[in-house]
Amino acid sequence: MDFSNTPSGDMAHSPSTSTLTSLPSNLTKYEPTQNDVQERLERYQATTAADNTKSILDAFSKYLPIDGRRNVCEDILQSTTDEDLKSLAKKLFTALLIPMKARGQTPIVTPSRGFAALRDAEDLSAETGPSTRSKQGLLKKACLLRDGTKCIITGVYDVDESLKIPPDEWGTRMLAKTEVAHIIPFYLGSFTERERPTSAIIWDTIYRCFPSVRSRVNLLPEKIDEPWNAATMMSSLHSAFAEFSLALEPTSREHIYRIVTYPHFPSYFNKSLVADRLVTLHNAAPQYPLPNGHFFAAHAAIAKILHITGVGDYMEKVMREREEIGCLAEDGSTNVAEFIEFTKGLMGTRLD
Repeated sequence: MDFSNTPSGDMAHSPSTSTLTSLPSNLTKYEPTQNDVQERLERYQATTAADNTKSILDAFSKYLPIDGRRNVCEDILQSTTDEDLKSLAKKLFTALLIPMKARGQTPIVTPSRGFAALRDAEDLSAETGPSTRSKQGLLKKACLLRDGTKCIITGVYDVDESLKIPPDEWGTRMLAKTEVAHIIPFYLGSFTERERPTSAIIWDTIYRCFPSVRSRVNLLPEKIDEPWNAATMMSSLHSAFAEFSLALEPTSREHIYRIVTYPHFPSYFNKSLVADRLVTLHNAAPQYPLPNGHFFAAHAAIAKILHITGVGDYMEKVMREREEIGCLAEDGSTNVAEFIEFTKGLMGTRLD
């Protein structure tokens, strides 16, 4: 990931001034075509062999939901210079892919005064509020009730809930540990007051790429911990879902999703998936809404972009190194040197 020509820094990554436009455009006046976008990207001159600007922008222009695709295509076509395109790609990388993928490990994002998406970050900052882990127990109970005390993907029953009834009532049910899986990651709604401007930048980018998340269902950070953004999953599948090696892609039929897996999905669990790879959600407790399809669409799009661009593999390696090292030792070991090199690329900065 080479986003050179950016200010130097440490583990913090700072979204640069972006070419993301400030408001959704009037699509009746002009609608960019994929050919226009491809022609613009073909004219881009990569500065190094590791420059992923073109592949990232190409993937965003193809695999976001249609309203987000239109926004990003407009942003690409309004980028008059190659530096503008690189800035846009870096913005999408640092303010969307990293926060979505990093599983709570995201370094602090330093807000840029030049960033604009749906509105000024300061305006959005005023209306965002942190979610907390205090609701996790209640959320899991609500999702278990709604999902019939079983994993929505495999139909395997939660072992703890099953132990509350006599074994002779189990029938042929299979049991496993389940967890509550957030669709839009939980930690995007969990931030301190100091991190509020950072959160506003990330949420601005989410709304730009997934307009329906805001315009149709009005997801705000404080609403992340609600049943419409969560589902019951076997613990192993929850891990794969959080790592974006597993996704549920909306179909043309409401509440029916196609299971999509990527190379890092543990093949052992393929036998737990239904043969036609289609999941139908049922509501056993109507007082709680089913998971929202717009959230699954956003998650599935990010999963595809991470896979198509190779960014997912790249970040997994960086995060594994970070977890194994814990902190940067000063013994000059190969692992530390390699980790620093990966971090340089990930953050698009010079760490010297």
